[in-house]
Order: sequence, then structure tokens, then C-alpha cells
Amino acid sequence: MKGIVWGVLALFSFLGSSGNIAWALTLEVHLKPTVEIQGERITLGGIATISYPDTRWEERIRQIDLGYLPPYGETRTIHPREIYTRVVAQNIPDLDYIYFQGAPVCQVMVGGKKVDLATLRTLLVTALEEKFPQAEKIEVDIVRPQKELIVPEEMPLAVTFPTSLKPWGTGNATLGKEISVTFTLRVYRGVVRATRDLFPGETIVPQDVLLQVEVLSGENEKSSSTLEEVVGKKVQKRVRAGEVVGSSALGKEKLIERGDLVTIVAQKGGIVVAAMGKARGSGSLGDTIVVENVASRKRMEAEIIDERMVQVKVE
Repeated sequence: MKGIVWGVLALFSFLGSSGNIAWALTLEVHLKPTVEIQGERITLGGIATISYPDTRWEERIRQIDLGYLPPYGETRTIHPREIYTRVVAQNIPDLDYIYFQGAPVCQVMVGGKKVDLATLRTLLVTALEEKFPQAEKIEVDIVRPQKELIVPEEMPLAVTFPTSLKPWGTGNATLGKEISVTFTLRVYRGVVRATRDLFPGETIVPQDVLLQVEVLSGENEKSSSTLEEVVGKKVQKRVRAGEVVGSSALGKEKLIERGDLVTIVAQKGGIVVAAMGKARGSGSLGDTIVVENVASRKRMEAEIIDERMVQVKVE
């Protein structure tokens, strides 16, 4: 194709008899015949090779936005006239001419892999099942995006969630590294409820509780999810009939009583040291109590990690 020159300001001319010349700055645009875009926008530098004498403006010209992407599977034809209009709108200082060469037009298509809404929903549900392993069922409705995505071929379709995500309401996720997804979420799981009023000191028997699958909410989120978690446990505070039964209402099983002989474990790196000690307090799994080393009589705080076993922290 022969080059096309469009003047932006005026024709090049010689001024006066002194021989001084008003030099024109020319933007050279070498159009590519076809381009496959794997981003979210079309830029002039993405469909053409650009050359401009003023290097301060050259990169900015490359980044000029050329408008909408075509639908996946279709093409969009970009003509020199459209490029000319968008470049002139930038009011580039000292630009006099735009010189087009290469292909007469550029055919633009969207490249990458297609992720439709059904696939995106499946990706979200799979990731949510890992985040909420006790769920019986998870339902997701996608709020945004409202249409299929086209992502780069090499982009992994990994889904990440913020740590603050709750198992109900509206949530957000990130697909890959930067694609934002908004969705509504309903998580179903087992919820234990009392069949009668339960009073402190009572031991729960199977007839006292009922397990049913419910949509999680702020009201039942802290419920136990299996009958095994509550049957045989002592009630610590009153639970009314129909209310959820969770760990906050139950007494924790004591693993160590005051005066028990315990094993004191200390670990640093791959080295583990154990000693015999005596408990100076009572507690359950995860509690911190004071223990006394039988040999040295030294007292220290330790965390209960098993029946009659504690672990001290080594800095």
C-alpha cells in the first residue's frame, strides 16, 4: 500500500526570503493487518508501529485508546480515518502530519480463553468448598461480571477470597491476579438446635438436640455442625428450646487437673526436649496453665496440647 499523508495543521511551506524553514513534525503509523488483543483495551501502539520525533510524546501516542473491543469470535475494523480523529483530539504540540503506511485497515479480534458465567460459577463453588469444608451445599449467583470473560491463555484460573469473607450475603473474589468478581453466597451446613431448654450442669443426650441442614447466617453460624460435637458434653450456660447449640454453651473437657503429673515438651527446630512436671492449674485443650518442673522446681507457663501434656514456648 502506498503511504497516506494527512495534514493536521497546514501544508509544509518555506517562509520569507531569508530561507528559514518551518519544520513539520510527522507521526508515522505503520498499521498491522490483523491483531489479536489479550487485554481489556485497544491502544494505537497495540495495532501499529509508531514513530514520532518528539520522544516525550511518542509513548503517550502509543497508549491512545481506540475504543471498544469486539465480541469474542468477531472482528472490528479500524480505519486510518478513526485513528486520525483520535490522535488530533490529543492536541499534540507541533504535530503537523500523520503518515499512514502498512495495511489499509487493521482487523482486531479478541484473543485468549473464554470463561463463561457457568464456568466462573463452578470455579467459585469449588474454591468455596475448600474454604468452607463443612458445607453440605453452596449456591452462588454472580453479580459482576454480567457477561463472559476473555482472559490470557497463560493466566491460571485460580480464585482467591479476602479473609473477611462470610458464608452468606455479598462477597468478592479475585480471578487470576486482577479480575474482580462480585457474587451473592448461600452456604448450607448442619446446624444443631436444642429440642428443649438446656440448663447449666446438665449432660446432653441425643434426645436433647436436633441436627438439620440450614442456610448459614449471623444467627446460626457459630452452631456445632454435628451431633458428636455436643452429645455427652456438659451445658455451661442455658440454651432455650430451638436455639443453636455451639461451643460457647458447652463446658470444655478438662485434660489436666491441678496437681496432675504432666509431660512438659519444648521444641526448637528439629530438637525436642521433654521433662516431668506438675500442674499448678487446671485446663482444657489450648488453655495456658502454670506448670512446675519436678527436677528444677522452676515454674513456667505452658499450653495444653493433649491429655496430661503441655508445651512451653522457646524463643
